Amino acid sequence: SHKKFSFYIPQIRLLAAAEAMDSVANRMLETAKKIEERVQNMEDTDTAEITSLLENMKAKLNNAKAQSNAITAAVSPLESTNFPANRATLQSAQAKLKTGMTDIRSAMKDLKEILKMLKEIAPAEIETATHNAPQE
Repeated sequence: SHKKFSFYIPQIRLLAAAEAMDSVANRMLETAKKIEERVQNMEDTDTAEITSLLENMKAKLNNAKAQSNAITAAVSPLESTNFPANRATLQSAQAKLKTGMTDIRSAMKDLKEILKMLKEIAPAEIETATHNAPQE
């Protein structure tokens, strides 16, 4: 019946978006780790601002991952037989998705700023990390 589709379509979209958000956050965290290793090996260079941006970026990405996990945990067990009673859970998951995507965008801005700063300090040091960075 149409009630089932009214439930399943948002559920599937939320789960797919949560999985994609988690995947992007993981890739960006891998990039952050590579940059962090390079920054730690830079001698005679003030990297405090870069390190601060990296920490902020990682915090945003970890929050996005937490939002993704919360969406999956809340939405996966829902059944169409409880619709529209479980609409509030779907709306809450939608809000978590919005929060997580905002965190991803913020982390991407931090990453761009970090890469810009590193290119100014040591272009050769960051060339590999820039090549591997996720694209918007």
